[in-house]
Amino acid sequence: MKAILTFHSIDDSGSVLSFPVRKFAQLITEVVESKTRICTLDQIVRPETDNAIAITFDDGMESVFKNALPVLKAAGVPAHLYLTTACVGGNNRWPTQPSAAP
Repeated sequence: MKAILTFHSIDDSGSVLSFPVRKFAQLITEVVESKTRICTLDQIVRPETDNAIAITFDDGMESVFKNALPVLKAAGVPAHLYLTTACVGGNNRWPTQPSAAP
C-alpha cells in the first residue's frame, strides 16, 4: 500500500479545508504505531518502497507551523509543504473559494 495524505490546514475552525488538531495527532500516532512507514515523496515513488505514506500540506497555512509541525517533529516523521509564493505575507483567496475557507 502506498498513499499520499494531503492537508491544507490543521486547526479546529471547522473550515472545509481544515483537519482537526486532535484527529491529526491521533492519525500520526496510529500510522507510526502500525509500522507503516512515513516517508518523503521521492522515497514513496521508488518501486522498492512498500507499505508507506507521504504527507503533504498545500498553501502554507499558518496552522501547519503552529499545529502540525509539533506533532510531526515529536513523531520524527517528514512532510512536504507547498507554498503559494506569490501570496507570502498576503492573502491566498481564489474566486470560487468556499466562504468557510481560511
